[in-house]
Amino acid sequence: MDMLTRDYPDIGAKYERLAKELLEQVNRLDEGLQWEYIHTDDPMGKGLIHQATVVSTNTVDFDFPYSGPQYGTLTLRTHPRYGRDVVFRIEKGQFICRLYEGCNVVVRFDDDSPTTFSAIGSADHSSKVLFIQNYDKFLGKMLKAKRLRISVNVFQEAAPMFEFDVKGFDQIKYKNSS
Repeated sequence: MDMLTRDYPDIGAKYERLAKELLEQVNRLDEGLQWEYIHTDDPMGKGLIHQATVVSTNTVDFDFPYSGPQYGTLTLRTHPRYGRDVVFRIEKGQFICRLYEGCNVVVRFDDDSPTTFSAIGSADHSSKVLFIQNYDKFLGKMLKAKRLRISVNVFQEAAPMFEFDVKGFDQIKYKNSS
């Protein structure tokens, strides 16, 4: 025991409390830095395209020919011509989800029960992109969550799970151009 804490026994508790408060403040400053906000002009002159993107905190490793670790990407997009979308992408592989047939995506917000969302493939028929339906429900649940997990069927890979740190999503940064 050093002289300071021996002569002033309450000082240890005070410094411990201050250190805890400082750590909480630092954590709040870091919160949300994983989100990237992009605002671009619609090339057809209809307004701004707003996007907020976060990359999964885990990787998955598929078999050949898509082998190697890969991340998932979750994007919220507001487009002046196409509306609001939740877009989920993988780097390699093929979602089993067609534009006109659709599929189901299982999403788990924090430790809540898993929720099933409908999804459709992209208009350009990319097998690496899904559009998760019901933007308002998805966003409402996401805003209350710190993390979410997405699982969807991938060709010859079952339904891998991608986890996202979604805390600190800033609606103002998302909606306002910078």
